[in-house]
Amino acid sequence: MYTVRFHFLPDRAAEFLPDGQIISEVEFDGIPEIVGYVQEFSDALLSTVVYSQINGHIVDLADFTFNN
Repeated sequence: MYTVRFHFLPDRAAEFLPDGQIISEVEFDGIPEIVGYVQEFSDALLSTVVYSQINGHIVDLADFTFNN
């Protein structure tokens, strides 16, 4: 299980979150789901931080560069 914190761009956050929020936390079962979400909404995300409930690791995806 993974807890993922998505930080949305201020001008796009209203498309995903209510009441002026720009940060959301969502639970995911696996890495492929997280990667799919990040790829689908990459143009609206400022950063994504993944917390693994399995081993306690925290990964900020801003530390990585992905090529399509």
